[in-house]
Amino acid sequence: MISDIISSYYIIPTIIPTMIGMSIYYLYNKYNSSFNIVKLLTKFMDNKQVSWSYNKNSALLTYQYLGQDYILSIPYNRKKLVEMTEYKAELFYIDKISINITQQPGIPYIVNAKDLSGEYIKITNMGTGVSCDYDKTQCPMYADELIYQE
Repeated sequence: MISDIISSYYIIPTIIPTMIGMSIYYLYNKYNSSFNIVKLLTKFMDNKQVSWSYNKNSALLTYQYLGQDYILSIPYNRKKLVEMTEYKAELFYIDKISINITQQPGIPYIVNAKDLSGEYIKITNMGTGVSCDYDKTQCPMYADELIYQE
């Protein structure tokens, strides 16, 4: 069962909810129909052909969708684990509403606010209170700016 696969790896419980949350928001805005979103997610989540592997530099999600094999490759840097542990990432929209898009430490933020239909991304080090805003077109990556501000 997919839950057995997911619970056996540290990386999956943090990535999958973020990816699903962003996908739901995008699909809802595109199709404006919760029925279509539920139908699409059901198709994907019923798929038992999902596996994860990771090495020193990346995590790989291998899955099958509509009979086609796919690989999702995600950069992963173990050296950034400690400094990113206390990071909280938020995506802000034009109406100042925000959603939490925090990812697992070690995985860079490779999308910008525009890709997620937002205005800017704010990453805060919850331990120090230092934060940094990234405009619509900036990808925060590992949020190294927070290190230099502390």
